[in-house]
Amino acid sequence: IMSKVLVRVVVGEGYGADDLNGSNISSVVLSGQPTVATFAPVTQTLTITSGSNNIQMAKLAADDADYISKATVSLKEGAEQTEETVIHNYRAIILPNSGSERQIQFNVGSVTYTYNITQEFKSGQQTEYIIILAANEVTIQASITPWTLNPIQTGNPLLPIN
Repeated sequence: IMSKVLVRVVVGEGYGADDLNGSNISSVVLSGQPTVATFAPVTQTLTITSGSNNIQMAKLAADDADYISKATVSLKEGAEQTEETVIHNYRAIILPNSGSERQIQFNVGSVTYTYNITQEFKSGQQTEYIIILAANEVTIQASITPWTLNPIQTGNPLLPIN
């Protein structure tokens, strides 16, 4: 029913990984996101009822299932794709939505960057943004894929509680 958004940060030209460490990149925020909805389980219907707000994305640890350490990107327009190190991973689980008043906002040092979201966040889909931070420009590459479930493995059978 929900939609997943992933943001990956890659170091571009003119920066080193130490320039963009955790203390230099503050929170990543999705602005203009609906925050109140009702869900009817029988009909599997989700209805957004009111409100929009900013949602701070969760920074992922290396042991998280959505964490990646490398991404295939083009560091310059028209350049060949290469595998680059991802220095930060973020995730948010949000209500499906579309519209023109939505942004990804993040700070590098004292500079705030914004990206106007044009993609629709669909139910059961994940949208992945790769943000390439270079000294003279910021590039964002987006992809939308089905949101696949991670299987839950149990070592013992599930038994009823007496």
